[in-house]
Amino acid sequence: MVSTTSLSRVWDIPILLLLSLIWASAFTMIKIAVPEVGPVFLVFTRCAIGAMVMTVVVVMGGGGHDGGASSWPRTLRQWAGLIIVGLTSTALPFYLISYAEQEITSGMTAILMTTGPLVVVVLGHVFTDDEKINRGKIIGVAIGFIAAVYLLREGIGGFNSTKILSPLAAIAAAVCYAVGGLAAKKLVMVSAEVIAMMVLLSSAVVMLPFLYFHQGFAIPEISADIWFALLWLGVMPSGLAFYMRYYLIKRSGYMFVSYVGYLIPLFAILIGLIVLGEMVTLGTLLAMAVIIIGLFFTRSADDIPWAWSLKLTLFRRRLN
Repeated sequence: MVSTTSLSRVWDIPILLLLSLIWASAFTMIKIAVPEVGPVFLVFTRCAIGAMVMTVVVVMGGGGHDGGASSWPRTLRQWAGLIIVGLTSTALPFYLISYAEQEITSGMTAILMTTGPLVVVVLGHVFTDDEKINRGKIIGVAIGFIAAVYLLREGIGGFNSTKILSPLAAIAAAVCYAVGGLAAKKLVMVSAEVIAMMVLLSSAVVMLPFLYFHQGFAIPEISADIWFALLWLGVMPSGLAFYMRYYLIKRSGYMFVSYVGYLIPLFAILIGLIVLGEMVTLGTLLAMAVIIIGLFFTRSADDIPWAWSLKLTLFRRRLN
């Protein structure tokens, strides 16, 4: 795999956009599968498949921090940190999202996840040394939040007709992602593909007793389209996307990666347009543009694309 220093910073935003697109598809696949298999079986299967995908990546020779062999935990504390990251950023939020989508739509779940970047701004400032709040990041997060609320403003009224636990579960999942993502950044000596593999594997193991008490270890009869949804969730949003997530965390910090919370609703609308033929209004397109502008404000003054213009770079530095 690619080391965290071998790619130019110009690739950070394209990778983040691809990550957002893959994760946006997860909400649709969860909505398809969870009514038939339930949240426990869905989470276990998703984590197990994702762990197998990342195991293949690691065995085939994933790149460590310097482009060499994969870097494994060296101390008991690092191993314990991996397990904690697995529980807080994988098993628990996966279950909470699956639980929420039994009552609310995938689009509503996605918009509720926009609370994540706000949590990251506060926690990152308090618990990390290089994720400090500055005016640029505050502006970027605020822009993204306002645009995301506008983007799905009509759906927010739907809370009146749903159980309060479902939207609260989606918000709690966003908080879990924030805590787990910031904790993952502390694992500086462990390569991204090893983190992705171990958090998925530990989450699958943790879900085993819940699966047993819920339905035993018998595999239920599942239709082909449900298996496709489960395989997609395991291979793409879990396996591939989790590697991309930890790769970006190590490169750019979790405050930057957390912006997927604003981009996911954007891509959910695009998926609806392409797959379902849903209408996209001018206001939606404008909100999308505003979200992208907010994303650029979260970057440092010397990163692309600020360096394209000296005046823009100087302006961004004044916001630090």
